[in-house]
Amino acid sequence: MKRMLFLLCFVYVMCGKTLYAQANTYAYEFETKLHYGTILPHYSFLNYLVEEPQKSIEIQLRKTSDYTTISSSLFRFPSYGIGYTHTFLGNSEKLGSASLLFAVLDIPIINTARWALLYQCNFGTAYIYKPLSKSIFNIAISSPFNFFIGLDLQVAYRFTHNQACKLGVEMSHISNGKIHTPNLGLNSLTFSAAYQYSFSPICKERVYYNRRTLAAPMLYSAFV
Repeated sequence: MKRMLFLLCFVYVMCGKTLYAQANTYAYEFETKLHYGTILPHYSFLNYLVEEPQKSIEIQLRKTSDYTTISSSLFRFPSYGIGYTHTFLGNSEKLGSASLLFAVLDIPIINTARWALLYQCNFGTAYIYKPLSKSIFNIAISSPFNFFIGLDLQVAYRFTHNQACKLGVEMSHISNGKIHTPNLGLNSLTFSAAYQYSFSPICKERVYYNRRTLAAPMLYSAFV
């Protein structure tokens, strides 16, 4: 019986994917963002390194799928893409600046016609322009190439069908995973303001599935 149910679920998802293929539309989103915050000195002797606020400029290019499948609906039609950030690390002489290149996953928590509450996950690489080899004061990062991870919480307001402004807060971490030492890492807390432009309008005819009526949503998502 379980095997039969599994097979039926598989066929249903595959058929659904075929039926909705003709209605599949995508919206490409461009976003530019400004950050203002600080490096968090998680060790007391890092306090002398942080002399100024951390300032960053960021751009993102994302794609939002209107694919009316169960997985897209369950995750409230997320967008995904790439991003680039150039950030000043709070001390131009001792820490310098960094360039970040990362993948982006943007998932709405609440999404209405005008307002949205969402969180964003970023993961990629960071290039430090003044590691320990170039600045003997930079005891936080010893290698130029590092890992980067970030988590944003944002509120968005759409003032036209394809334009939106956002306010958010982000926590991020830069580290080389102790491939080279010293590697204390850099933790950041920043506040952000962003402008988003969609190149094509979002499809209004989306099919939403009720999570409570689905017996095993993860089973459906695995095949899409």
